[in-house]
Amino acid sequence: MYRKLLIILICSLYLMGCDLLNKDSKEGLPDLFFKNEYILSDFNLNANYLYWEIRRGALPGQDVSTYEVIAKYDDVSYSHLDSTQIQIINATSSQNGFAGQCLPSYCPIYAVALIDYDVSIIDSVSKLKTFFGEIDTEAELFILLSYAQDYALSTEPETYEETDYGYLVVLKWDTLCQLRGKDLVKVYRDGTIEKIKEISRETYSGCA
Repeated sequence: MYRKLLIILICSLYLMGCDLLNKDSKEGLPDLFFKNEYILSDFNLNANYLYWEIRRGALPGQDVSTYEVIAKYDDVSYSHLDSTQIQIINATSSQNGFAGQCLPSYCPIYAVALIDYDVSIIDSVSKLKTFFGEIDTEAELFILLSYAQDYALSTEPETYEETDYGYLVVLKWDTLCQLRGKDLVKVYRDGTIEKIKEISRETYSGCA
């Protein structure tokens, strides 16, 4: 009888401890979710751009002008461009990027942006930060962290909150080979990312 009571007590204390641990692990984390999509007005860019888009560029050996548009800001803005502006955008490409995909090979992730009839190519991290100016909107924060390959090969911002220095963010990351997790990070308005703590980490089989 006493042995059963002791087992029940131990199990109860264990479950209570797990509940407290889970509560502590979630306490203080940002709880605002990012939007599913953004439009041009969601960004506070460094000039009055009419339109911009993010592209996945050509693989090595392919025609440099080959690319795939993976995000547009936005369809309405694009519909207001004239045929000459569209030709200028379509004729612009880059072999470099502020991020890369297509492992184990490489294809650049870069952006093009239009003011009147002048196009800008954003194909490095420094150019992306200049393009955004301060990171002062949710949309800019999302794009910056979605392509933060100096942090991890694959990143996905999950939740955030605004702070006096910038933002506090829960960031999913993946090495694309057997290891992934979540971190709590600070993102300063100049685009600097600083890890605060590791929230979770797990291993898995295989590589991307």
